[in-house]
Amino acid sequence: MQELTLENVSKEIYDKWEDDIWIISSKNIKPYYIVDGQQRLTTIIILIQCITKVGKKKWVGDNKVKLNYTSIEDIQKNYIFDSKDDGISRSYIFGYEKDNPSYEFLKVNIFEESSSSGYNIEETIYTHNLTNAKIFY
Repeated sequence: MQELTLENVSKEIYDKWEDDIWIISSKNIKPYYIVDGQQRLTTIIILIQCITKVGKKKWVGDNKVKLNYTSIEDIQKNYIFDSKDDGISRSYIFGYEKDNPSYEFLKVNIFEESSSSGYNIEETIYTHNLTNAKIFY
């Protein structure tokens, strides 16, 4: 059995997450820090990202792919990111705080999004493992 160790994020801290406070309040999400199990969850998120990417490639016109009767868009919205403005800005359901270099790595290399901070690739053993997981899936 795999366990996760979580720690509540205080309101004083997440109130400072200007780009993400909308999703926390509008969807009544309770944010947590992952104390133990972060790599397991990140690997699952990479798998979901790869599945949604393949699903999008299979779309033909209005004939969108569904997984277990769930649209790829809904899977992304529930597990990867959501947007309040038709995709212009995104709030990630799982990730890192923005001052953590892994935030930009996940955003750019795994989610294939543009960097807003002039991201320079910072290769670590951890990011190397994440890249290998993406390649595997």
